[in-house]
Amino acid sequence: MPKYLKLDSHNNLTIEASNKIGYKKQKSFKINIGEIKIAGLKCEIPFDDEELYICFIDKNGISNNVNSYFLNEESIRVLKDNFGFSEDYFRLEFKYFEEGRSLIFFPKKLKGQELYKKWNTNLRTFANRVSRFFHIRYAAEGILSDVATNYLQSPKSV
Repeated sequence: MPKYLKLDSHNNLTIEASNKIGYKKQKSFKINIGEIKIAGLKCEIPFDDEELYICFIDKNGISNNVNSYFLNEESIRVLKDNFGFSEDYFRLEFKYFEEGRSLIFFPKKLKGQELYKKWNTNLRTFANRVSRFFHIRYAAEGILSDVATNYLQSPKSV
């Protein structure tokens, strides 16, 4: 039985390792809700299957990601209550997945802006995209956008 993203009694978002639904795998992580400075989503098409990842970025720019397959009703409620997540994100147009788009939904002042740089902006982002396609890197990883990087470096985000 798969394990879903949950909020524990210490305000940590957690998901357990060795989690699998079909060929979908999930890395484990544990992050305190207060340490999350940016939350967003990443659209990908690994192996011809659209996948939506929820990404939690801490003050150091470290990303903890959960595949939407590992969200249940309780997980979605936690995302709504703490980060203003909307279930409309599950109905994004296919072009978002084709383009490998990413969108910030928390904090509110960055909502709708890109979380990661687009893969075709330079050689580094292109190499990152290729390594994710061949599963050398995790599909939800990317290079933070200038907007996200600047926010993390500002004194207000700390």
